[in-house]
Amino acid sequence: MIVPQAEANSFAGMQFDIYLYNTDVASANMSFEANLSMFIDAYDGFGLYLPLGTAFVAWYWSPNYNKTNDLFLLMNGMVIADYIWGWGLSFPKYQLTSAFFFSGYAVVE
Repeated sequence: MIVPQAEANSFAGMQFDIYLYNTDVASANMSFEANLSMFIDAYDGFGLYLPLGTAFVAWYWSPNYNKTNDLFLLMNGMVIADYIWGWGLSFPKYQLTSAFFFSGYAVVE
């Protein structure tokens, strides 16, 4: 019997410059950590992601966003080579207000 082996987290340590469409922020830096945490520098907060091959699903929480309200994001996306793209739902004050899209490229250090 052949037992499939789990693949390593291919997102760990990756950083992307992303462009956001249909949001109040035009661009940001998105980083994926080895412990499955995710950070978006334009939104001061914390997120978790689940890698699924070259795709991922994530949630992100930014407490006191714009010094007024909490912001919760549900996201999914895909990475192929050095490019990332995806979409998500935005929940300011925990109420669904809009869908947004993002795309970008890997940061080369």
